[in-house]
Amino acid sequence: MSGRLISSLEELTSLAELTGIRVYEASARRRDGFNLEETPIDPNASELKISQYVRNDELTFRCRIEMSTKSAVLAADVAARFHLAESVEEPPKEILERFSREEGLPIVLPYLRATIQQAARQIGVNAPLLRHYWRHDLDKMRRTRAEEPATPELRSSMGASSLPNS
Repeated sequence: MSGRLISSLEELTSLAELTGIRVYEASARRRDGFNLEETPIDPNASELKISQYVRNDELTFRCRIEMSTKSAVLAADVAARFHLAESVEEPPKEILERFSREEGLPIVLPYLRATIQQAARQIGVNAPLLRHYWRHDLDKMRRTRAEEPATPELRSSMGASSLPNS
């Protein structure tokens, strides 16, 4: 079955309606209760992975973050699911990349933050600061499709001193 060819981000977003947020993972492990020698202690580090999936009349933007602090290893995996008003062919890479930066991540990031904070609270450790990922940060990352394993592309320090100014 063939669908509409998408030629711009505006065309894609005009067809997209957010239908739900799904949490795939919310996890936290205290370092003092486990032998976590296999987990490197790189305090205040995070890995962000992004994937997108387009099929017929649905689009899924998924984001996973793993954070390492001195006291815990925390992870959250959250997806925004969109219904498309009509079936589409997979949009060009450039349009999907813009969708990631301008639509997907701004929608998912608050849910990632809340999931990380709740997981940290449940195990009794301070919640780390989930940095803001700016558009130029995302330009450094390679997007993957949902059916491909997402690979870590961006290791970043957290905290006010590491936030870009623009």
